[in-house]
Amino acid sequence: MAADPVFVDTNVLIYATRGTASEHAAALAALARLEGEGRALWISLQILREYLAAVTRPQATSPALPMATAIADVRRFQQVFYLAEDRLAVLDRLLALLGAHLGAGRQVHDTNIVATMLEHGIRRLLTFNAGDFTEPLRGCQAANLTRPREQRRHAARTPGPLRGDYRARAHAMIV
Repeated sequence: MAADPVFVDTNVLIYATRGTASEHAAALAALARLEGEGRALWISLQILREYLAAVTRPQATSPALPMATAIADVRRFQQVFYLAEDRLAVLDRLLALLGAHLGAGRQVHDTNIVATMLEHGIRRLLTFNAGDFTEPLRGCQAANLTRPREQRRHAARTPGPLRGDYRARAHAMIV
């Protein structure tokens, strides 16, 4: 039986490609683990657009990437990940989710990710921001990768060998 496919959120791609990000190792480890488990890793055109927008503007912790570098990254992602098409059925699913009051305002973008996932039969999401998907992800599972500063807060509740080992914690949280 094939392992369940996983949809990869934009923030995971950003951290995986930004070597200076504190989440870099966790993002790479999570992607490698899922690939090693034989899981199909999915993204969408929305994820690619969000990636381009995010990495080409300066951030507090990192400078903007040159557009040529960002475009090269997107072309590589197209080769590495399965691409979920944003077809009319995705819009219909989005409208149904929004009509059920499962997103509004800026959350419409995250709800569209969930609509894309559901339309393509994907029930698992890899993200650093599972809280952004709480309402629209009913019936799905999100692997929320804990950031290093959050990991310190949760360390006392983390049993055994995971305590203090950020990469191990990220592995443990993947659903």
